[in-house]
Amino acid sequence: IDKIMTSQYLFKIILTNQCNFRCTYCYEQFNDNVFCDKSFNTFYKFLYNNRYKMSELFIEWYGGEPLLEYENLIKYSNRLIKLAAFMRVPYMASISTNAFYLTKEVFRGLLHSKIFTFHITLDGIEEIHNISRIQLNGDSTFSGIMNNLMRIKAMNTSSFMIIIRINISNELINYIDEVLAFLHQNFGNDRRFTFYFR
Repeated sequence: IDKIMTSQYLFKIILTNQCNFRCTYCYEQFNDNVFCDKSFNTFYKFLYNNRYKMSELFIEWYGGEPLLEYENLIKYSNRLIKLAAFMRVPYMASISTNAFYLTKEVFRGLLHSKIFTFHITLDGIEEIHNISRIQLNGDSTFSGIMNNLMRIKAMNTSSFMIIIRINISNELINYIDEVLAFLHQNFGNDRRFTFYFR
């Protein structure tokens, strides 16, 4: 829980520690812990009991891969939206996802549940990305992520922001010009997409 200023609250919720990826640089332990109904109900009561102290409510959904718990994510989001309306405070939410399961249908469901900011890692061009970001079964992930991003890009809505994170590795730094050209070619003309390197 991060308290911003005096009455704005940011809650970072880890829905699951499980993930469909096994990135080579990942620090997760992939245990079976999940944010279950009991945990949510405790959190909900905390919000309700502190309703007079809050002027804004921010939720950040994390994992593991939070879209593995998509149904619960939607269920919890909709309950929080109703609670924020009852408390008469603005509600905002974001999600950090590898985007492999971020189909147009899933994306629309997230938008409907007021999740408008998406943090997605794409480690450069395909041959570099697939070195470190692989599926649990060892298969590559680049094409799955890019297919979803390009379908989302084609959608006629401006109500979202996708922040693409690029992790700098020894392999990627040698291809930085190609990476920048790739990002510019695919997303450079779309203000809904932004980037940062780390």
